[in-house]
Amino acid sequence: MIAMRIQRQSRLSPEEEEQLFLLHARFFRNLDRDVFHGDLREKDWVITVSDGQDLVAFTTIRLYPETADGRSVFILFSGDTIVHPEYWSRNLLVPPFGAFVARLMEERSGEEIYWFLITKGHRTFMILPVFFKQFVPTLENDVPQGWKRILDTVAGLRYPDCYDPYTGIVSHCGQRDFLTPELIEVPESRREGRWVRFFLEKNPGYVRGDELCCLTQISRENIRPLGLRMLEFKDCLWRD
Repeated sequence: MIAMRIQRQSRLSPEEEEQLFLLHARFFRNLDRDVFHGDLREKDWVITVSDGQDLVAFTTIRLYPETADGRSVFILFSGDTIVHPEYWSRNLLVPPFGAFVARLMEERSGEEIYWFLITKGHRTFMILPVFFKQFVPTLENDVPQGWKRILDTVAGLRYPDCYDPYTGIVSHCGQRDFLTPELIEVPESRREGRWVRFFLEKNPGYVRGDELCCLTQISRENIRPLGLRMLEFKDCLWRD
């Protein structure tokens, strides 16, 4: 039975932290245990999914205010994220993430909220065109000009020595983890999709752990109908 949980990072037990590390280590190489746990403890929230016995997916979240493009914004930053390949077709993290976003929008009503996402995998990137109307980087031309400036500010502050605003890439120079061969491989059938091609063109160094920086606004006006349905998801356990 699938169980979805949204909990504060501070509520994680040592055993739960170890489960997160072991799942991540199963599908990533060059993973440093101390770096992983240090990054985890910087986050505010963790979304986990289990199949009744084993952890099969998780993502970490940090929330913080920022000043960018001359105004105050609120940032949702997604950290380490993994879904066991056996569950790729089920989009297990999307419903609880939608529930989290819905609560955030309610608590931060009236504020500009942006999702700052860095990704080394095309599957994670595909969340943007599937669930959001506008985002950067993009193939489209109708994105508000200020969004790229917000992205550059947020990414530059977080990765001052690694972020290139021209390419939109965070390059960790071999010091970060990278996907295992089974996850790096992009099937030819998927390469035909325009958004997958776009990701591969924007981030050719994903095979060595380079991460593409992305940004979208979290608002009902910018979320596609499928995403709006996810905002109504209730079947998950909260641990504040």
